[in-house]
Amino acid sequence: ADKIFEETKKIINAFIQRITYVEFLPEILNAETLKNNELNEGIYGYEEFTDPRISNVFSTAAFQFIHSLTPSSIEFDGTETPLMDLFNNQNFLFLDTEKVAVYMMSSAGEPMDRFFSKQLTDHYFQSGNISFDLVAQIIQRGRDHGLPSYNTFRRHCGLPRLPHFYAMEAANVLKAVYHNIDDVDVFVGGMVEIPLPGSLLGPTFSCLIARQFRDTKFGDSHWYESADPKKGFNEGQLKSIKAMSAAKILCDGFGLSLIPENPFRVTSPSNPMVVCADLPGLDFQPWFLLGNQI
Repeated sequence: ADKIFEETKKIINAFIQRITYVEFLPEILNAETLKNNELNEGIYGYEEFTDPRISNVFSTAAFQFIHSLTPSSIEFDGTETPLMDLFNNQNFLFLDTEKVAVYMMSSAGEPMDRFFSKQLTDHYFQSGNISFDLVAQIIQRGRDHGLPSYNTFRRHCGLPRLPHFYAMEAANVLKAVYHNIDDVDVFVGGMVEIPLPGSLLGPTFSCLIARQFRDTKFGDSHWYESADPKKGFNEGQLKSIKAMSAAKILCDGFGLSLIPENPFRVTSPSNPMVVCADLPGLDFQPWFLLGNQI
């Protein structure tokens, strides 16, 4: 029983790792960033002295960009529900989980830019007339965590220091808020950058996020592509794992019959709906070795 549990956990970890790096990261980082940081599949070697832990700037600022993509409402059965009505309301998840999943796969997020839904800035966890401002909270948390400035992280990434506000987008807005360009918070600076070609993110956030995912990959001795037979998989098992996809897992998990070929994108001529039953599942045959089950 313990062996079955441990092997199952290892398989699920492999799914999460592979889908994150092979399917999700290409949606936010461009091909050049993925290549330069060795984030593509087939490139791996455990680095003993690489720290895989989540960095302060990644969790506190850089990956917070995701909130810019949040819509102001969610639609169920033709009824549009403001996001503020869903905060602290778990029932819609437990009762309408499949509808939430289908909605998320069929509806585009907001553009990645410096603008955020007022549901997050004016009505975040609202109670009566009192609410939080998520963006202000992110900025303040970065300061509480002692994050250096935007320009400091640009230099950390090998990018030139910006000498004045007019070297940035939204210069007049920033100049009205900050006394000096070296005071600009890294979250604010990253959010106003122009995205790199083929990327959702500008150069600073691309650098910080790519470096974190590289450290998480190469600092993990249990990475799914490990050649260590006790930590990784044999050739047949790895082939079976690579045949699985986020689409197939969502199909099985929610009992769907149709799904976008790439569930991280809305349906389009280049991303058509596919039949769930036609997607390959996990072939357990490679785990049946020498007549013994795992």
